[in-house]
Amino acid sequence: MFNKKFVITAFPRTGSTLVRHNLSSYFGVFIEHTHDRLYRPPSDDFTAVVTRRRNVFDCVCSHFVMLHTGEMNIYSGQEFDQFDIDLDSFRAFVRAHENHYKELDLSCYRQVVEVWFEDLISDPWYLFGQFNIAEKTQYALQKSPNSYQKLVKNIDEVYTCYQSLIKENKVVL
Repeated sequence: MFNKKFVITAFPRTGSTLVRHNLSSYFGVFIEHTHDRLYRPPSDDFTAVVTRRRNVFDCVCSHFVMLHTGEMNIYSGQEFDQFDIDLDSFRAFVRAHENHYKELDLSCYRQVVEVWFEDLISDPWYLFGQFNIAEKTQYALQKSPNSYQKLVKNIDEVYTCYQSLIKENKVVL
């Protein structure tokens, strides 16, 4: 049983805003939302909702698109110029993603619920199903229409960099 005290803890671009919007609307409560892996709730009776993405490459590229467009979860529909992702910045952000989940301390929560972005987007029943509630996700906040495949000029180089990080065991995904 959930007591309506939630903290959504997430790495950026994992659907945490969509999760917060849905849970706060359904339960009618304010829900804390943080990207700080060291955040601790005010008491031990909170449920942590951890949002994640299976496709880390998409997650990290989405972050760079968000920085380039300035659009986080409300989209204008305007066209944007292509840009390059700096490979050092890309490597650092991939490592930050990995470190976020390695260093995330969930021991101070009563319960932990894990929500995967890909399931959240593909199945409207998935989110509330994690709470044993037969309710559909409300998709008022949409996935970004700004495709990194179209916007990032050096996407092949970025992907090669990503594969190198995995191959060199510099990141464990």
